[in-house]
Amino acid sequence: MSINENDYMDDAVLMSLLKDGDEHAFKKIYERHWHALYKSSFLVLKDKEACTDIVQELFIWVWQHRDTMEVINLKAYLSAAVKFKVANHIRAGKSREKHYLQHTGFQTNSRLSVDEEIELKELKRLVSHTVSGLPSKCREIYRLSRDYGFSNKEISTQLSISAKTVENQLTIALKRIRSVIYLLLPFLALISFGL
Repeated sequence: MSINENDYMDDAVLMSLLKDGDEHAFKKIYERHWHALYKSSFLVLKDKEACTDIVQELFIWVWQHRDTMEVINLKAYLSAAVKFKVANHIRAGKSREKHYLQHTGFQTNSRLSVDEEIELKELKRLVSHTVSGLPSKCREIYRLSRDYGFSNKEISTQLSISAKTVENQLTIALKRIRSVIYLLLPFLALISFGL
């Protein structure tokens, strides 16, 4: 059966064709899933270029490993994979924190799905909990910076400490938050799939 004869093939059929090296099946999978994967990564990173790269790299990997992939639910598989790639991107420090940590961590969007709202609420709760667990001076500096928008210099002046100390404390806070988010993302993927 030709991929052009039926644009409504389910993912299982497309995966079967893909395993045989069918480029049209790969193109259909890409067209069907790329937007949702991009949206999922952009929700966290707020960086168009990084998100585009992440999704492209994921599909390159799929093509290269097409003959060995054993996937039952392709949508769930790709969604989990993109979240792991986003987590690795954050862990590697490739993402500028202002793009994915604003105020308490993430900006909500009224058009988000129920699953995405659940993820965002859990992420915000976790970031807030993580910030509360920081040493008092580190927590105070983080909140002055993120909650009140003070510059490092303004914080330095207000607290009578060096700008370098402010920078170091913010780095400690952000590393702690990033590590917690990295650990949580796989579990949030399971929440998204209702598993």
